Amino acid sequence: MDVSRFNILGLPVELIHHILQFCHPWDVAAFSKTGQTAFTLVYLSDDQYLWRHLFLNYGFDPPYTSPYISLEGNVDWKRELKTRMKAELKLFGGPVTEDERIESFKTLFTMIENSAFAVFHKGSSDNVLWLKRILRSTLFLSNIYSVDIVPVTGDQAPINSLYSQLYPRIRTYFTLALDSKRDRPQLQQFLSTRNKSRAFVYDLRNYNEKNHWGPFMPDGSVNWIHIEHMARVVWANIRELPGSWALTRPPSFIDAPRVTNTSESSQGDWAGVEGTWRRYVCFMDYRHLTRLKYSAQAEGPYNPQFFSDPGFREATRLIEVKLSVISRSDLRFHKDLLNALPSYSQASKSASKSYQSCQQDSMASYPPIFFAGLSKGITGNEATVEGCVVMGEDNVPRWTFLVQTSMYESSPQWVSTGAQIGGIRSAMGVIGTWTSAAHDVDDPAGPFWLWKVDAGSPSHLMEYT
Repeated sequence: MDVSRFNILGLPVELIHHILQFCHPWDVAAFSKTGQTAFTLVYLSDDQYLWRHLFLNYGFDPPYTSPYISLEGNVDWKRELKTRMKAELKLFGGPVTEDERIESFKTLFTMIENSAFAVFHKGSSDNVLWLKRILRSTLFLSNIYSVDIVPVTGDQAPINSLYSQLYPRIRTYFTLALDSKRDRPQLQQFLSTRNKSRAFVYDLRNYNEKNHWGPFMPDGSVNWIHIEHMARVVWANIRELPGSWALTRPPSFIDAPRVTNTSESSQGDWAGVEGTWRRYVCFMDYRHLTRLKYSAQAEGPYNPQFFSDPGFREATRLIEVKLSVISRSDLRFHKDLLNALPSYSQASKSASKSYQSCQQDSMASYPPIFFAGLSKGITGNEATVEGCVVMGEDNVPRWTFLVQTSMYESSPQWVSTGAQIGGIRSAMGVIGTWTSAAHDVDDPAGPFWLWKVDAGSPSHLMEYT
């Protein structure tokens, strides 16, 4: 055969698609521009064969919709691949429009959350390599940290717009991935705003019945501005822990999986509640908390300059939590706990309707999970824990749990409320707020970070001030 006269378009369509599946998606896009016939072969075929193989060969995890379900048989592979490649082009290409940036952020959220699902399915994720390239080979980190955190405190309502919530959310997802050497400028910017975050987190005006004393909007949606402030405070404190304590931390989405047992531990435990957890709790001395509120120093109360005082002290406590899934009827403290949650009473109203028909529509099968267990700190004293996890309309799980520290009290003394970051079962864990269960005026509040560990993990608990 005269090779000089060979025309690939003369081959059967199935064979052309088979050849193209081994090419880079950008090369396939270039091929489609060589003529109308090539364009039709690539973009106008009814067959998903080419796009499915291009997607999987590029190193992406299948687009999971839950820890248990893969829609591989119903996926629009062309749309999924084009969305990811468009985001890659924008992230590598530099400045983009606001709308393009929003779409790129949404794609990153999907990639990170699908990565968590893939780890549950098979113990590893193919998305991680792509995410590492974005992290290390683009100006993405510089761009997201060039936009300051939204300075919202006190009685001012957080800006409830998609754009203002996306930046704090993406920075929260990437917090743990910051490298002290490679990402030094971003890390310095991160630490430089630590006191601003402290001023927000310890401002008692940011906790009230409207936001359920936690990082939520009045409508029940997650307040990612609040979440970012808490993540910044806890993570900065962890970095200052002495010795190897600083290595005891939640993993980032690019870290290798640490929890080896990914099997379902209890029927209906879609959030992976059952098991052993570590929890960092940060708090101020009550005298400092009072001074922060009433002091006239540093240009008035709740000013970030307050935390620059050499006498300021903030404690960081590492706690072990062991949880088991229980039925709602086994709740001891709060039989109506479910109805008290922001995600169930507001943000998840429509989702709750699907609970009744979860057998028919398993994709929406996220029934509330009730749990109980024990929590202990460095002193060895155990506290009783009881709570619930529900799914919001935004597919962000909400956690609420009560803690009874004294056997002489008939009701719990503390309540914690938070949101899962990084998707369902994400190893990054849950960030939220702890405060008193009574919610009395001037009761303290602070941030916590909860993440899952293997059952055999060392119980080297600590408290550092």
